[in-house]
Amino acid sequence: MAAMTGDYQFSAEPRIVKAKADKYRDQEDSTKPVNIMIDKRVIRGSTFTSMIIPASTQQELEKKQEFEKKRISQIQAKEKTVSQEGEREVGTPEPVEGRQHIDVQTENIPEELSEKPVEFEIEVQTDYYIDRPPTPLFMPKKTGEDEVTQVEDGELFDFDIEVDPILEVLVGKTLEISRMEVLEEEELHAMKEHQREFEQKRKNELNEVQRLEGEEIRKREEAKARKREAKTKKENMQFAHKKFISRIMAKKYLGKLAPTSFEDLKAMGTYNDLQEISFHDQLIPWLVSTTADCLNTDSALQELFSSVLKESFGYLKDLHVKALQGEKDRRENERLAEIQRQKDEEDRKKRRVQMRIQKKLEHERKILKAKIEEKNVMTGTLVERITSNIISDIDGRQAENIIGTPGGLIGELVQLFSSVEEVLATRVTQDQINAILLDFISHTMKSPLMIYNNISERLFSEFIKSLNRPGLAFETLHTAGDDIKPIILNFLLNPSNAVPGTSLTTMWTNLHEFGIREGLIESVITGFFSVFTLKDIDATHPNPNRLKVELRPIDLDQHNEVAVIKICVPQKENENGDLEDVDPIEDKVVLINPTSEEHSVFVIHQTAQKVLRNDLTYWIKTIRAFETVDIEALRNHLKMKAQFREHKLLSMLAQDLPIFDFYV
Repeated sequence: MAAMTGDYQFSAEPRIVKAKADKYRDQEDSTKPVNIMIDKRVIRGSTFTSMIIPASTQQELEKKQEFEKKRISQIQAKEKTVSQEGEREVGTPEPVEGRQHIDVQTENIPEELSEKPVEFEIEVQTDYYIDRPPTPLFMPKKTGEDEVTQVEDGELFDFDIEVDPILEVLVGKTLEISRMEVLEEEELHAMKEHQREFEQKRKNELNEVQRLEGEEIRKREEAKARKREAKTKKENMQFAHKKFISRIMAKKYLGKLAPTSFEDLKAMGTYNDLQEISFHDQLIPWLVSTTADCLNTDSALQELFSSVLKESFGYLKDLHVKALQGEKDRRENERLAEIQRQKDEEDRKKRRVQMRIQKKLEHERKILKAKIEEKNVMTGTLVERITSNIISDIDGRQAENIIGTPGGLIGELVQLFSSVEEVLATRVTQDQINAILLDFISHTMKSPLMIYNNISERLFSEFIKSLNRPGLAFETLHTAGDDIKPIILNFLLNPSNAVPGTSLTTMWTNLHEFGIREGLIESVITGFFSVFTLKDIDATHPNPNRLKVELRPIDLDQHNEVAVIKICVPQKENENGDLEDVDPIEDKVVLINPTSEEHSVFVIHQTAQKVLRNDLTYWIKTIRAFETVDIEALRNHLKMKAQFREHKLLSMLAQDLPIFDFYV
């Protein structure tokens, strides 16, 4: 109530103001860093035991001092020698103004503590903490009398009157500042935009001015050149005209004087002299007589003249023939040069067209690669334990996520047997192949299924119907009688019944080009069929080996591959120039579906090939018939043959298709 009746006042007690600390520290710090490992004031040892000073401590200290003196003298002698030879390192430069150098020990000087105190372990269990009882509430004794006062709403504090104006001012000021900041940002943005437009306009105007200046300079130079040319032409015309007029005037003037001048001079006696008289009286008669004598030799002169003319004509003819031949050669050279120029022009046009086609093709392939990466590669599934998944062929007829290798698992086995035969220089028999496949499928194969899908669904359905055996279908082929099994096997061993365009069919029909022995593929298919048709042990326990193999016909029309994708392993060149893997191969791979809504692709997993071939080579070594094979030689031979066959296979199946490498 006092606050409502009188003015509020406050008075603070006086207090001592602390002196301000220095703004900057002292330039020279008296404390210098030291290394406690070499500080003599630091005592080494355990803090849990007392110092044991032996009797020989003084002698040892003297020995150490002598040793230290000797070591220091050796160091000084060595430094002196190095200084004389000029090999001493350049010293530290003098400190700049306001700085100073100090010696700091930065060397690592570890010292082993040889004196170890006696150590033992003991366990101590302390009592649990007991919570302190709560302090009783202090109730002071009343010293006055209680009074009651009723305070109504609005008597002490009215929110609308006290707070609303302040709140309105704060909110209004905040909004005003925010609006000003927004306007300032918009103004800065507008200024930057205006400045950018101004700079662009200024740049365009400068370019236009430079172009106009260049054009004006060219026009001015051209006008000057044409004026000079016109002036020179005019001067030449004037000189020729003056010369022509002077010649005509001189000819007209002298033409009238020439006929009469000589006669007039002769009549005046200008040319009458003794020499002329003697010429007419003496020389002319002698000349006439001499000429008469010479005419008598007319025949000789005529013959001489004829020979001279003939020789002259022959010489002129030779000159004419040479000139004519030279002109012909010149024209022929010009014609050949024109033909070569036209040919070069056509070649340049063809190269330009080829470059445009190549750029367009590269652009289309880039788009196709991005589409394949989006539709096929990025939609794949990452799985571990590669050999525990189904290994399939590489073509686009596999409408599921696959691990692709040429010919699938059967193709890899064909390549393995072919390499074993070439390394051991022997031939694997049919019985050996049957036993090896049975052992592989029973004990070694980690894949849940070995599939032979190199048969046409339509042809195989017609073939089964032609057998006229009720109940015989794809699922019950293993139950066929012994008289039907050879017929089914002969159907499978006929290459014309295989699906065209697959990896296995291509290798089957081109054995010599792929370096595969004749009959090897038939032997592997026969061994596969022998496992497939094994009889069940009994009615309740089906043969597990037969359950791991399957005949799966495919549709011929599901085949429109547009590219080849390789899931590659990053490689680098080693010191010998050979390629090796950058990182160790991990036993995991991305399953990719080669078929999408728009296209199909060939899929090759290089990681799966490496892991599978390593497992196959280790397994083949465990077979008694092939225990003498050198596994490294077999692995290198298999790798070389597999790369050759894969390259040959892609050149046949995907000759014009692009090959895209993906590092997943």
